[in-house]
This record gives sequence, structure tokens and C-alpha cells, in this order.
Amino acid sequence: MDRLLLSLRDQAASAWPLWAGALAALLATLLLLGPVTQWQLQAELQAEQQLSAASQARPLRSPTAPPSPAAAIGAATLLPEATRSPERSAQLAGLARRHGVRVQRLREQFDAAGQLQLSLSGQAAYANWRAFVAAALAADPALALDRLRLQRADADAVELDADTQWTFLHRGATTAGAGPSARREVAR
Repeated sequence: MDRLLLSLRDQAASAWPLWAGALAALLATLLLLGPVTQWQLQAELQAEQQLSAASQARPLRSPTAPPSPAAAIGAATLLPEATRSPERSAQLAGLARRHGVRVQRLREQFDAAGQLQLSLSGQAAYANWRAFVAAALAADPALALDRLRLQRADADAVELDADTQWTFLHRGATTAGAGPSARREVAR
């Protein structure tokens, strides 16, 4: 029996570092989890406050509700005059060239609603096309990009061939002599 007690005492004496390590790990975990959960709670609270502030800042509007007639009239008066559409078309072509697009073909025509459409084809690197489209849409709020088709001649080609179609929204009648079928082809 004495031997058994002596053996247990030796084992307990050699196991105390193990128990001390386990206790230290447990305390470290508790200390870490306390601040982490507090940080998470603070972050969640801050996110909720930002969401509620954003929802209070913008008025609620039904997504299916049509715009008011006053808003539609106001938007229509912001559109440029129809007589400026050819000038805007030339500005768009110039903007393309300034962004490194080699314009190969320009074609102007009026759609059924009497809006001027410009088909522009050319070659440039993807970054140039992207910068051009972004700049064009930012420069003219009454400009709509109807179609953009990019194509590589081969897998190793740096430049892309692109066909774009733009619509110049305007107010008022179309220019004299320009009907839905009026077209004008402009060479390079």
C-alpha cells in the first residue's frame, strides 16, 4: 500500500506541469474570447446604426410606383435639344479617339422614336475600351449604351475589335429631313 501511495505521489508530482499548462490554456482562451465577442458586438452595433441612418436618409419608395408626372416633365426638360445630337455624336467619336480607340466605322441613324443612334466600331486594348465607355457615360447623362460587343482576333491579341451602339436621348423634334430611316455613314 505504501508503494502504491508512493507511486501515485510520484505520478502527481510529475503531472503538475501538464495540469498547469492546461489551466493556462483555458485562462488564455477565456481572456481572448471576452474581447473578441465584445469587438464583434461593437462592430454589429455600428453596422446596424449605419444601416438605420442610411434608410432614414433616403425616402422609401415603392419599386413598382411610377415616377410622378412632375418628375417626368422635369427629366424631359433636362434632356438636350434634338439639334445638339449631331454635335454630341462628334464629341463621342472624339472622346473615343482620345481614349486610344482607332475608330474604323461610324454610322448615324434615327430610331423609330426619333432619337439619334450612333454605331461606332474600332480597335483598342480592353483598358482603353473600358475607360472610353466609362468616360462617355459620365460625360453625357442623356447618352445610352445600347450594345457593346467585344471580340479578339486571336487568343494572343492585345487589342479587341468592338462594335458599340449608342443612343442620344433628346427632347424636341428630330433634325430637319431626318426620319426613322435616315442614315449617314461616316468613314474613318
